[in-house]
Amino acid sequence: MRVFLAKSVFGLLGSTDHLFTYGFYMRSIFYAALLGLCAFPVAVSAEEPVRAAYTSILTQPETVSGVLYDVDAEFSARVGRAIATPFSIIVPKSPGEGPQFVARVQDTPEHGLAIFTFSTPDAELIETISWAEAKVPMGKMKLRLSHFAAILNSETLPWLLQQFPDSQRTGIRPIRVGGYQAVELLGTYTHPIHGPIRFRLVGVPHPDKEASLVALSQVALDKIGLTSVDDLPRSLTGRLLTSLKFLD
Repeated sequence: MRVFLAKSVFGLLGSTDHLFTYGFYMRSIFYAALLGLCAFPVAVSAEEPVRAAYTSILTQPETVSGVLYDVDAEFSARVGRAIATPFSIIVPKSPGEGPQFVARVQDTPEHGLAIFTFSTPDAELIETISWAEAKVPMGKMKLRLSHFAAILNSETLPWLLQQFPDSQRTGIRPIRVGGYQAVELLGTYTHPIHGPIRFRLVGVPHPDKEASLVALSQVALDKIGLTSVDDLPRSLTGRLLTSLKFLD
């Protein structure tokens, strides 16, 4: 049973009626995600904000507790577009104690499938993750991962890095997302409003068909003080990623 989250008022990414393969369409999706960060209002306060106040999230139990969200036939009927790769995720919910956050979803973006955003009660960005579909040719999984990584690295990431002068590509590695083999490309940039951002571009091939998923996670380091990329799975978007399940 689906439980709906409050719809986001922030235009972070966008909707499409078809699969993208690569190239301009993929780049436009993630460019929209980057530009969408500007939609967050800047909180005005007489007090200096507490740096990395949400770092304690990284020490919480790794089991994902939250709201089940399905991107499936019902989702397709509601938003009016076909879904080639139905999946479900669990959206972490704010704990009873410690720093509180608000989870929002935008399920009718201009491009892509859906955007999940975590913000402070004052609407300051903590993290966001955007989902889109991709096609990865069938074959041995090792070759599929290599192909996925090569395309993301050559077609998507360089264009994404051009948007910010201090952006850096910091790594590429195979990972597991839930029970699936995947690949992630890592990097950083400084956003003019939200400060230092750690991003991860994650490709998850569907094990049984070409239609697959790509996710772009962005973490505001002023809110969550990551000391290592190995902390990423324990961030809010990392926990959401870990809960991924293909539904076909």
